Amino acid sequence: MALLGGVIHITNSGTGNTAPGNAVVRFDSAGNNLGFFSTVGLAPSPFGILEHPLGMLVSSSSANDDIHAFTLAGVSAGTFHDTTSLNFAEQMNYATNGDVLVAGFSSNNVVRLNATTGALISSFTASGARGVVQLTNGNILWSNSSGAHVYDVVAGTSTQVYTGGGRYFDLFLIAFTVTPVAGPGGGLDPSTPQAVPQGQTIDFEAIPDPGFAIDTVTGCGGTLVGTTYTTGPITADCTVTATFVAATFTVTPVAGVGGSLDPSTPQAVQPGQTVAFTVLPDPGYGLEGVTGCGGTLVGTTYTTGPITEDCRLTATFVLLPSLLEIPTLDGAGLALLALLLAAGALVLLRRRTGRT
Repeated sequence: MALLGGVIHITNSGTGNTAPGNAVVRFDSAGNNLGFFSTVGLAPSPFGILEHPLGMLVSSSSANDDIHAFTLAGVSAGTFHDTTSLNFAEQMNYATNGDVLVAGFSSNNVVRLNATTGALISSFTASGARGVVQLTNGNILWSNSSGAHVYDVVAGTSTQVYTGGGRYFDLFLIAFTVTPVAGPGGGLDPSTPQAVPQGQTIDFEAIPDPGFAIDTVTGCGGTLVGTTYTTGPITADCTVTATFVAATFTVTPVAGVGGSLDPSTPQAVQPGQTVAFTVLPDPGYGLEGVTGCGGTLVGTTYTTGPITEDCRLTATFVLLPSLLEIPTLDGAGLALLALLLAAGALVLLRRRTGRT
C-alpha cells in the first residue's frame, strides 16, 4: 500500500468479493473505490508499491518479473528489475543515498538497486526477508517471520533485535519544534514554529525594519553569519530569539588649525536626524568655512542635513591681520632722535631766514 498523489494505492491478487485479481486498486481518503489498473502479465501477484519518478514501482511474488514500473495512470513504464538475484520481491524502500532497497523473500536476501536503471548494486543474506528500511545511522533494518534484524553495513552481519513475526516497516522521524521569536524592530523568516527532525539544523533569516539593525540572535545552539542564523543540531524543543536596535550613523567632526568644533568627538545619529556643532575660532583666528554632511552655517552654528550614512564635517580657520606695533627706544635712541629733530629744525630755520 502507498499514498501517491493523494490517492491510496493497494496491491491485490485474488478475485474474492468481486476483487479484480492481479491489479492495483485505488481509494480516496474517505475509502471510496476509485477503480483499479491491471498488472496481469506485468507484475503477476503484485506485492509492494514504491513511489518513483516514473510513477510507481510494483514488486511481484512471481519470479518472472520481479519489479515493474507504472505511471500514476496505471500505464506500463517497463520492467524495472528482473534477475535471478531477486525472487519474490516484497517491501521496497529508498536508501539514504537514493538507491532502492528490496526485501527478497524467496531469494533470502536484501538487494540494493540503482534507482534509475534498476541495476543490481549489492546484496546481503536475509533469510525470508519481508520488510526493509535504512536507519539514520546507515544500518539496515529488515524483517522476516522470526522477527526484526539490523544489518551492520560496516561489519557485514545481521543481529536480531526483535522476536516475533514481522512484515513491512514505516520510518517515523522524531522531530522537535523550533520556535522563532523576534523583538520590536524586525522579524525572523520563517516566522512560524518549525518541525525539525532530530539531529538536523535549520536556518532563519533576521530581517531588520527600516532604521533598525540586528542586535543579537540567540538560542538552539546556533551561530549568526551576516543575517543568517543557523541552529545547532536540534535535540529538543527550543526557541530562536532575535533582538533589534535603532540603527545609527557616525558624524565625525574635524577642526583645522586655529579653532575647534563642539562637540569635538564623533556623534552617533539615527537615520534622518540632524546634529548641530558650534564653531569656535581660537584668539587671533577667524572662521574660513565649514563643509560636509550636507549642512548649513548660521552664525557660529553648523547644522548637518538629515543623516543617511556615515559622514565627516570639516571646519577651517584663517589667521586674522594684527595692528602694527610702535617700537620703543632706550636712552641713546632718544638722544639720537632729539639730535635728528634739532638738526631738522635748524635747517628749516635757515631756509626761512634766507628767504627774507
